[in-house]
Amino acid sequence: MRILLLITAILTLSLTPASKQPDVRQGKDYALFFACNSYQNLENLKNPIQNARDIGSILERDYGFQKEIIPNPGLSKIRSVLARYQQDFATGRKNPNGQLLIFFTGHGKVEYENGFFIPSDGNPEDLYTTGFNYAYWRNFINNLNCQHILVAVDACFSVRFDPKWRGSKNPDFTRPGELSAQDKMLVQHRTKKARILFTSDGNEKETPDRSNFAKRFQEGLLSKGNGDNILTSTELYTFVETASPTPHCSDFGDDEVGSSFLFFRQEEDISGLETDLQAWETAQSLNILSAYQYYKSQHPRGDFIDLADKKIADLKRQADISAWGRTKRINTPAAYRTYLSQHPSGIYAEVAQTKINTPLPQMIYIQGGSFQMGSEKGASDEKPVHKVTLSNFYMAETEVTNAQYMAFVNATNSHHPEWMEKGNKYNVKTGTNSHYKKLGKALSADAHPVVGVSWNDAIAYCQWLSKETGQRFRLPTEAEWEYAAGGGTSDGTTYAGTSSGNIDAYAVYEGNSSNRTNSVKSKLPNSLGLYDMSGNVWEWCSDWFRDYPSTPQINPQGSSSGSSRVLRGGSWYDTARSCRVAARGSDLPSSRYGNGGFRLARSL
Repeated sequence: MRILLLITAILTLSLTPASKQPDVRQGKDYALFFACNSYQNLENLKNPIQNARDIGSILERDYGFQKEIIPNPGLSKIRSVLARYQQDFATGRKNPNGQLLIFFTGHGKVEYENGFFIPSDGNPEDLYTTGFNYAYWRNFINNLNCQHILVAVDACFSVRFDPKWRGSKNPDFTRPGELSAQDKMLVQHRTKKARILFTSDGNEKETPDRSNFAKRFQEGLLSKGNGDNILTSTELYTFVETASPTPHCSDFGDDEVGSSFLFFRQEEDISGLETDLQAWETAQSLNILSAYQYYKSQHPRGDFIDLADKKIADLKRQADISAWGRTKRINTPAAYRTYLSQHPSGIYAEVAQTKINTPLPQMIYIQGGSFQMGSEKGASDEKPVHKVTLSNFYMAETEVTNAQYMAFVNATNSHHPEWMEKGNKYNVKTGTNSHYKKLGKALSADAHPVVGVSWNDAIAYCQWLSKETGQRFRLPTEAEWEYAAGGGTSDGTTYAGTSSGNIDAYAVYEGNSSNRTNSVKSKLPNSLGLYDMSGNVWEWCSDWFRDYPSTPQINPQGSSSGSSRVLRGGSWYDTARSCRVAARGSDLPSSRYGNGGFRLARSL
């Protein structure tokens, strides 16, 4: 059951003298949505996320907003995102004269006259600790360094956001500044701060999950106001006031007399629609995979993207089925390897793999991007922090396991781990040194990461697996490793999966390892789905070890020569500090230890 609260005001914009139309304002309109469908302690809802997407799409398409949707956020996520926006407006990364729309939608509760929005992890029995308190956050949002703000709260008891709600009797909603001549209205819009609120009820009445208020709000946005491409809050309210139950309206916070709330509609470009249609008709006439892929590359926001995706999927499926038919007729290991090289994610990839009896790692697609590599708080070799930009790539979900590596050893009778190498003093059966013996059964358990392998061994394994499967496996670069471990562009965590000092849930390290490796996937993955990037075993990277450069880098490969190769991630033997994402290690390419292994990568 939900009620909608809207506190609104939009940014300054001027008209050109000739056309009386607003200038196009790229990057100055922002829409932030927190939408909760799933709850740990309350009944799930069906419509909040879709409502946010629908309203966000209209704002983006028709009014030029830059939108961000946070689905099913917990309280800490809401806090961190709002803090980020506070910092962006304070520093000028977001224009302080711009528009900010914040939209909350989900469950709400009231306790001791205080209203709360309930995050996905909120507990209605402990609202003051786990709920989003309107009394506090109303002031926080009001004090953002942004002149025009819109906040939508789609939740039960959201009328409590207005501290004056009991004394207000839903007056006729008109903003004097919006009823004056257009030039005067825009001048006042530049200079007057607006804080306006709408709620979907005036007396805490409940509305169903499918919000009638949200529907009327969308209809208002889809209208074009009075035809001048400027939609005012007065015009919007003519739609909202028809919602049931009867809405409530008032001013809020630092609202100034004569202020206005304005949506500036973007000009429509018919020529772009015609070009899009012509490109789609061309792709249809050719009806081949490359034609639909070309259409997507040239028209990434075209009207026919969904149809193009369906055509691409259908054609790939047909090609996959045909290739599998040819492969089965030949029925040799080489044929199955060829099929895997051409269709690595094909329908029959798993079946093909069983035919050649080579255990493959699960590869995770990593979207490339830019990040700050290194740490100013770490050791000297982690400095200077520098910008690195990476292309898309794949990273193995886990470290290479004993089962995976032993398939290589048995097939080639070479590159044995140090603990099983004949004549070696570290051999656990015949050797005199007990370095590996303390690992016990973990040393050879199928699901544990392989140890006692050198950088040279790891390279040999990559070459063998590439030849066996037709896929080009390799070691990750040091930059790829740090980027993936930290969560890509979105997270940048201290450890792989968390920035908390308590890393027990994410890493196997000296504080919880019982002095040996643990099975891969025994801890939680990071945000990209990668396990044990912090801890368990040190992981070889492809680079020669060197000092960091101070200039920005694009897909760095490391030095062309050196004496030591890079190791990353820490291990079961190391402290938490050594398991940080930015921590570095290095050793000779021939070195082998009981806490050293590796992980695979693959280029697109």
